[in-house]
Amino acid sequence: MKLNSKLYKHVVILCVLILKQSIAQVAITQAPWQQQVNHSMRAKLNPSTQILSLEQDIEYINNSNTTLTEIYFHVWPYAFENKRTAFGKEAINHGLKTFVHAKKSELSRVETLAFTIDGKEIAAEPHAKYGKEIVRLLLPTPLASGKSVLIKNTFIAKVPALFSRYGTQDGFYSITQWYPKPAVFDINGWHVFPYQSIGEYYSEYGKYNVTITVPDSMWVAATGNPIHSLQFNDWTKLEKGKSLDFTFEQENVHDFAWFAASNFIEEHTNATVNGTKINCTALMVKDHSTVLPSEVANSVKKGVEYYSSRVGAYPYQHCTAVIGPLEGAGGMEYPMITVCTDAEEATVVHEVGHNWFQGMLGSNERDYPWMDESINTYYQNEATATDMSSKMNDRIKFGNSGVGLPAISLIGGLHQTTGLHSHQYSNTNYGLSIYMNGPLQFKYLEEVLGTVIFDSCMKTYFALWKYKHPLPADMKDVFETISGKNMDWFFDKILNNYPTNFKVTKHNPAADGSLKLTLKTGDLPVSYRYIKNGIGYNKVSYTNEIVLDKNCTDIVLNPNGYYLESNLNDNYLANSKDALFVSNHFGLGGLGKRGIKTVFVLPNFFTFNIHDGYTPGLIFSTFNVPGRPWEISLAPSYGIKSKTLIGQAKIQRNIYTPSKTIAAIQISLVASRYSFLPIEIYSTADIERNRNQYLRFKPEVNIILHQKNHWQTSFNASFTQAKYQNNTYSLKYVGKDSFINFNYGADKLRQVASLLWKRERFSKFSPQTISAEISHGFDAYTRAIARYKHLYVIPNITKKKLNAFIEIFAMYNQAIDRSQYHANLLIGSAPMLYDAAFNDINSYRSPNRNLSLAKFGYANYTTTVPYIRFPIDISSSGNTLIGFNAQTHIIPILPIQVYFDAELGKLGGSSNKQEVWWSSGLVYSQFIGTETSFELSLPLVYSNNLKTIFNNNFNIDLGNGTIYNPWKWYNMFQLKVNLKLSSINNILREALRY
Repeated sequence: MKLNSKLYKHVVILCVLILKQSIAQVAITQAPWQQQVNHSMRAKLNPSTQILSLEQDIEYINNSNTTLTEIYFHVWPYAFENKRTAFGKEAINHGLKTFVHAKKSELSRVETLAFTIDGKEIAAEPHAKYGKEIVRLLLPTPLASGKSVLIKNTFIAKVPALFSRYGTQDGFYSITQWYPKPAVFDINGWHVFPYQSIGEYYSEYGKYNVTITVPDSMWVAATGNPIHSLQFNDWTKLEKGKSLDFTFEQENVHDFAWFAASNFIEEHTNATVNGTKINCTALMVKDHSTVLPSEVANSVKKGVEYYSSRVGAYPYQHCTAVIGPLEGAGGMEYPMITVCTDAEEATVVHEVGHNWFQGMLGSNERDYPWMDESINTYYQNEATATDMSSKMNDRIKFGNSGVGLPAISLIGGLHQTTGLHSHQYSNTNYGLSIYMNGPLQFKYLEEVLGTVIFDSCMKTYFALWKYKHPLPADMKDVFETISGKNMDWFFDKILNNYPTNFKVTKHNPAADGSLKLTLKTGDLPVSYRYIKNGIGYNKVSYTNEIVLDKNCTDIVLNPNGYYLESNLNDNYLANSKDALFVSNHFGLGGLGKRGIKTVFVLPNFFTFNIHDGYTPGLIFSTFNVPGRPWEISLAPSYGIKSKTLIGQAKIQRNIYTPSKTIAAIQISLVASRYSFLPIEIYSTADIERNRNQYLRFKPEVNIILHQKNHWQTSFNASFTQAKYQNNTYSLKYVGKDSFINFNYGADKLRQVASLLWKRERFSKFSPQTISAEISHGFDAYTRAIARYKHLYVIPNITKKKLNAFIEIFAMYNQAIDRSQYHANLLIGSAPMLYDAAFNDINSYRSPNRNLSLAKFGYANYTTTVPYIRFPIDISSSGNTLIGFNAQTHIIPILPIQVYFDAELGKLGGSSNKQEVWWSSGLVYSQFIGTETSFELSLPLVYSNNLKTIFNNNFNIDLGNGTIYNPWKWYNMFQLKVNLKLSSINNILREALRY
């Protein structure tokens, strides 16, 4: 609906008066003044040397009420000079291989940076924290309010390879964030920050006059209006060939970017805004995209016209989209021009939209990314009619309206709220929270306010704050003034708090047929939909009660799912026989559908353990996305070898985002039954005589805290009770025909309590884990384990993913009853003898080396405790073990690594002498974070004490052709598979954690 223009003008005038009063009273709103910085620049690019030269005149006008004694400048080309910068560290966190493995010749280099005022050189002091990326100029004369100063600068730098937004690739030059420019000074003082890919920029408005010199084979597109293109007039000389000058001018922009190439394909069209023609240009690097340049130009036009109609008129004469190389994003915006590696309509419209958010509004995107990216993506989705704008009033399918991935992040305990600063997000959550959940939140705001009021608010906000750097409070003031409502619920609670849950808690039918509903709302307004006489109606409630007339049926809260709830499946009251909203589903078809009570079924054809053999079965689960407060799973299987029914069942209560500190609480009870061998065996026949089953019950509480600066902390408490099915076991001695029966005694009933604290750093190339665990096996042991693990990817010229891994550990163990084999610590790699609580269902528990039983030495499934990699069991008689595991590549072109493990501990049954035990060999590993998902290792050299024990226990000739504990070289291999990473929840969590 189009607003009445006269009414709109009156509303704007009223808002101006109210906001002026508000600005004077509230400190968190922006100042009524803004600094102005005018730039006159003369740049030259020499492609043969990649040298970019710049002569720069900067007029700084102090409009503030403060006398300035210093001015901070951003010099962001320094970000690519080495790998210790903020961008370099970010590249390690987020896995940017091109920069982590870059050659020195591909990096940037600043050769000259020389500031002068009135002909006198001014020292540029590097920032104490950020180094040369931010420099401070001490003014020779304080700059009073209302005065200006002219600063000249000579800047010469080598253009780096295209690692992010600034650089060159295959003859294409992306020259962005390239010139030294003053930081913003506003109501909150100076805003200085280093270059990073996540979170963008904040710059002062002003006038630009820029001349760019390039070889005459190249074409330049840039911010501003092109003034002329003529033969180069010898301002400086290229080594060979002729050159061209391109000059651009523009007022009221906060940045200047330009792009150059010799193989551009050009296309133009015009947009019409309030009767004015706007030139819409597409410049495409030849063969970069299959999308036609004319389609790109039409996408530019679509963006200009759509945003102009819904937000405010486009004030410039040109708008250009350059389609070419870009790293780390599908597109990147600059005033009047954008570069997109993806030429699709949605990408181009999104980047064009940034001319409003944040181009003309100039918000601080580094601190408030939602003010730019979230709002802009909302309008992009509306303009391009994505699934988000398609109203799914009956059900939200997985993936529709963008709710799917944020919901997965929420149920994994990884969700981060929309109102954080850019640097606080993980790489994945910057996308999920800002580009997916944030736009949905503004769609919910529109749903609550109504489109007419929402549009009026946004148009007024744009008209009042264009070119003025608004802060969140300024936007909130506008929305409160126009809507006449308190907007704390949105700007304070939805944007800055974690999701709550809407719920129909009670309904009371009245005698007249009306219906009164009591709601759980979390003090938020709730949109809802109901059916009356076959027609759907959408309403909003600002209280926790809804009263409906008779004949109203099938009520659903938050019907479109725009607000991310911790549970979308309790929003319904289906009070008709033909309910549209709630149904049951058996099978995979209901997975990911909102409002469907799904039990999905999967065949299980791939599981195996050495005691039960092949274990086919079925998996039943109520797992769904969005999440549910209760999950139930059942996995019955049949052991082909053990000829018995085995499997596990689990019920779990999920509490998502219960507070600002806690992201998720998971309370579960697991029951499992599997076969195992609790003793050493000496022949294949002994397996059948001694195979046993255990029945285990395990209640568990897992508490996950919210991420902070890429670290996340969790706490886990569990109690395990496991009971053996049989009371005794039989043992056949080598060379004897008799069988001796033994009673399991105290070991027949295991009870283990455990507490675990873990802190993880989420990083693609430098993950870390610190953990501390204490456990108590009743009548068996008390144990404490502290661990530190760090996986670091090594920069290298081959650009392969070479890494180094280190684990440092310390263990304390007080054995109460050493007759129970799981009570002791083992120096060597254990066949899961440590696993007293039977956490690892497929564990290989027989330490015998008989070739018919073990083709690859020990097979360890998950690492319950650390150990040195050597395939024999060495029991420690001491209470402490300390050691480390380390591995790294030695030949970069091969995936094989060399490992070295060492440990200090006492030998079981010997004196109290502490000994060093070590092993070294080859290993192939795959990691998820710091957790080993798969490993195959082969020890080659090891300490003499290991060699002595090995020789005393294996390949012993008993005479008459009998070899005790036969051993071959290939039995030295050890296999480790981490089955804990195979559950649905863990897979989803690992996929989104970075």
